[in-house]
Amino acid sequence: MAVSFDPLEFLKNPDFPKKPENRLVLDVIDGDTIILENGEKVRYLGIDAPETHKKEDGVWINVKEPFGNEATTYNKMLVKGKFVELRYDAETKDIYNRTLAYVYVNGVMLNTKLLSEGMVFPYDITKLKEHTKFKLAFLNAVKSKRGLYKNFFIPAKLYEQIGLYGWYRGKVNSVYNDKNKVIINTDYLDIQISKKGKSKPYGINPGKICYFYGKLNRKKDRYILLSENSHHFVIE
Repeated sequence: MAVSFDPLEFLKNPDFPKKPENRLVLDVIDGDTIILENGEKVRYLGIDAPETHKKEDGVWINVKEPFGNEATTYNKMLVKGKFVELRYDAETKDIYNRTLAYVYVNGVMLNTKLLSEGMVFPYDITKLKEHTKFKLAFLNAVKSKRGLYKNFFIPAKLYEQIGLYGWYRGKVNSVYNDKNKVIINTDYLDIQISKKGKSKPYGINPGKICYFYGKLNRKKDRYILLSENSHHFVIE
């Protein structure tokens, strides 16, 4: 299924809209990235898997983020050595020149399957044409408390969960865009999102009800959710 034609997108990206393709998966890098038979790397749209390795001082090292290995293993079971159908959105390449795609096996979108099973985080889903499917997959993971969605902060019990990682649902009262972080004020706590040189999260405005992920902390009489990624959120 090709995306609808948008003349403005075509001016930015002459390959848009790009037709679906059937390709063979040679290997799996982690929970959100695969390698095709021709060496092309494909990054799953709409999700972000916990890291299993990262580069420090120019050297790749192994890391053990929760559910990183599980997501990699599950992804291998789903696609390694199989033909997949790649479907595309408006953006078809990332900054690392990896192909961005919705990845299907036997008619099932694996992007949302991995999300629904609690193996990965949502990633900028508001911008996607398939955002409704991703939101439903996310809410399914939250409801079932699978994997990365086991811990959910409840306002009345915040004092019991200081130091833990988890999800928080709250209404946005204000958004402050600082140089190094974005501070989002809600009724019960403040969300502090590290920008790491990027702009504030897309689409988060006062009045919106959103889900955020991070580590719960407390400073004086105010609870703070510390988030290191400005893309791991969902607008209800």
